[in-house]
Amino acid sequence: MGLDLHIQRRTRSISRQLVEQIRTLIHDGRLLPGELLPPVRDLARQLGINHQTILRAFNALKAEGLIESTQGSGTRVCGARPPAEILVVFDVASFEQPLSPGYTMFFKRINDKPLVRDLHVASGEVVTEARLTPVLSPAETGASDFLRSPLLARLEAGGAARPLGVLFIGYSASERMQACLAGKRIPFAGVGSVGQYPLQTQHPFRPFIRTGIDRARRRGMRRIALVYPGAPPGKEDVLGAVFRAETRKAGLQVRHEWVMGEARITDQTGRNYLRAVTAAGKDAMPELILAADDVIAAGIAREAEAQGLHIPADFDMFAFWNAEFAPEVPFAFPKAIVDANELFDKALALLLAVIEGKRSGPCTVQVSMTLREE
Repeated sequence: MGLDLHIQRRTRSISRQLVEQIRTLIHDGRLLPGELLPPVRDLARQLGINHQTILRAFNALKAEGLIESTQGSGTRVCGARPPAEILVVFDVASFEQPLSPGYTMFFKRINDKPLVRDLHVASGEVVTEARLTPVLSPAETGASDFLRSPLLARLEAGGAARPLGVLFIGYSASERMQACLAGKRIPFAGVGSVGQYPLQTQHPFRPFIRTGIDRARRRGMRRIALVYPGAPPGKEDVLGAVFRAETRKAGLQVRHEWVMGEARITDQTGRNYLRAVTAAGKDAMPELILAADDVIAAGIAREAEAQGLHIPADFDMFAFWNAEFAPEVPFAFPKAIVDANELFDKALALLLAVIEGKRSGPCTVQVSMTLREE
């Protein structure tokens, strides 16, 4: 690794400056127990000084018990190195509390298998064991303001272990957050919607929209609505743009295209949407609603039942549905089934490939979608 050292050549002893600066890096937690220091000659070349000066500084630090050298293994900071971490950040701000069944499932998976073994990281180091550490973003702010969390604040100050990578499960990692991680060269990936992260496992929203439009066309429907949570902070509304382009191509009328403006996605979110539609009158009712979230779809179905409406008699609905933790609903309607385990596994595999230097640059991994007629 490179050390952030600055030498003043015309003041005091250079070796003493090195001792003081490396000691400070260790005491502040910017050099961690077990961390490998650069080879003597490499560090001498980096600083433009004689390697004997580096040796004198290292010997002084050894005498203080701060570093140790082993033949063939190099020089390391004394003490046991804490386990490497891959942070799994859950954006719980947009979802009901307590945690939804989906997040509960993810937590169980991490707890059942918390370790990733034998990673050959891009720097050449072999990490024998890395722990998956779940992190809940603050419920009142979401992952978009995760920069205010104590953990990342310590990382920015250099006082905490640097994670091997960060995996986002949710929709709200802001441009600011992503820029921070990119600036620190901490790999990150996510489970996201269209174009959310440079490296991501993407929900198959485009196939979902196209399948719904085909369904409307086959049934002679002309009024179609897309109901969805909305674009991530700082991102273009790509999903809405895809929907508008595809419906224009098919000659369909878009009614009540709707982006969530509430702080959380709950059953009430879908209920509020259907109430607004029915209040506008029967002529405004879409013939087909594409619900791009299972929680929203469940709210729409329950509100339909409460109003005495029936699916598909009064309107049809095609919903994006997570296979593992879908809510119960009073009506049967067609669904695009996605396996949340596949989303998680592919996103983690993508992140590990970046950590190991096997992949670089933007990449989107699609997951499969299964149609279920009910």
